[in-house]
Amino acid sequence: MYPYHLWRNKEIAVKAPFDQSKMTELLNKELFRSIDENLGEPFFVYYASPWPHHPLNCGEKFKGSSRAELYGDCIQEFDHSIGQLFDLLKSKGILSNTFIVFTSDNGS
Repeated sequence: MYPYHLWRNKEIAVKAPFDQSKMTELLNKELFRSIDENLGEPFFVYYASPWPHHPLNCGEKFKGSSRAELYGDCIQEFDHSIGQLFDLLKSKGILSNTFIVFTSDNGS
């Protein structure tokens, strides 16, 4: 996935190359920072995870955690990260007032 940069508005927040096994962790860090910075104001976040596209990577905590090998490990980490997002929104008291849309580029 080189050169894959993480963008914050019109600026590069994390510049390639970087350890792609930390991709979900980096995306969540940016996502959660953005939510914290915009509490009390309407906000929009577009969170475009690259998973489960090749080349696959996942964090150490999730390697070997599924029966579907690296693909499943990657999905489990992504699922865990979405759970963290819901937990954050709930702890901030904004889950019930947040509109979340999930889409895929590979069908429904």
